[in-house]
Amino acid sequence: MTTTAHFTARRDLTRRIDSFLGLLAQEKREPDRWEAEHVMQVLACLDVEDFASGEDSITHAKRPVAQRSAEEVASLKSNFDQPTTAVLQANLERIVQDLASGAS
Repeated sequence: MTTTAHFTARRDLTRRIDSFLGLLAQEKREPDRWEAEHVMQVLACLDVEDFASGEDSITHAKRPVAQRSAEEVASLKSNFDQPTTAVLQANLERIVQDLASGAS
């Protein structure tokens, strides 16, 4: 991946995450278990600059409840307390700052 493509992929994924978190904030709600799990996954992908996997995770996070199979929901094995939108946003901001400073 060229440097330009790399930065474009990072920017685009960051914007998609930020947009999703902004939608949650606009709706004045916290992420459900499904959304939280997938946003945590996409943040982890962004942190290690695995943009393709991150795009898959943010697409899953956005999947409406009616389109989630019972098996998929049951298979979620969260190993963390369900984070709030504010915590997810703070994690995104920290990762972006770390990546910008080369601390990744």
